[in-house]
Amino acid sequence: MLTKVFDVYAAGDPALAEANLGELAPTTTALLNELSDRAVAREQQINQMRSDMIASGQQSMIFDLIISVIVIVISIVIALVTARSIAKPINKVVDKVALITNGELHTAPLNIQAADETGKLASSINEMETSLRQIITNISDASYQLTLKQQGIV
Repeated sequence: MLTKVFDVYAAGDPALAEANLGELAPTTTALLNELSDRAVAREQQINQMRSDMIASGQQSMIFDLIISVIVIVISIVIALVTARSIAKPINKVVDKVALITNGELHTAPLNIQAADETGKLASSINEMETSLRQIITNISDASYQLTLKQQGIV
């Protein structure tokens, strides 16, 4: 096409260039049709790839959402178990202190085996109860001895 049309036209023979163009029209048309068909096929491939990528992205988003929900549920369960494991011994200590406050010094000792602050608190409450019981026993004995002395029995 370059030599039969453009070069001939540039050489100064427009009529021959036009005649040559007419001869090449079917070839040019076939070439353009083939290029158009390839462009349409490529566009379809690109659209299919786009659809596949969108579907893959949606599947990935659903998978990520499911994993996120599972992680959140597991986190909530762990938080509840942890809160319960902290609150249960503290509630036992609170109940024991309430009994001691009401003067009940002959209750079962707290049995909290934790090595943390709650365990130390429970141990201290048990020791305090024992000490209070001993103090009250000593005061009671001293009071009894004083009463006996006052009455001249001793």
